[in-house]
Amino acid sequence: MLLKYSTDIGEIRMIKKIGIIVCFLLIIPLFSLSAAGGPMLGIGEVNGGILYNTVEILNIGDIDAPEVNCWINQSGGIFGLSMNHQLTSFPLNSRGIKIEKHPIGFAFGSHKITITAYIPGEEPVFKTVNAFVFGIFVIILH
Repeated sequence: MLLKYSTDIGEIRMIKKIGIIVCFLLIIPLFSLSAAGGPMLGIGEVNGGILYNTVEILNIGDIDAPEVNCWINQSGGIFGLSMNHQLTSFPLNSRGIKIEKHPIGFAFGSHKITITAYIPGEEPVFKTVNAFVFGIFVIILH
């Protein structure tokens, strides 16, 4: 008989333990489905150079990202100029890295470079770095 009334403390404790184990076994698949997720973007290293910056766009998710958009905003300097540059849309494999080059203009002084990457319909990721620009040379300050 499956359901019976018992006053045996040991038997009641065993039934409670079995009930808890069954509940955990039913809940675990729910967590694994939500953890599988989709593509997740990240921004890796930002490096300076001559005439351009390089930016690493990372997909740290388990699924390919068919379309990734990236914006780079560079502002500051002696003249207070602001340059927005949209990089082309590109696909990004799961666990993949895409290195984008961003051309710079002729400038002087301290700049802030903000990189924004997003998948349409998802939350964007941001990274801001400080840089010093001397003409056509960009030095990222870490």
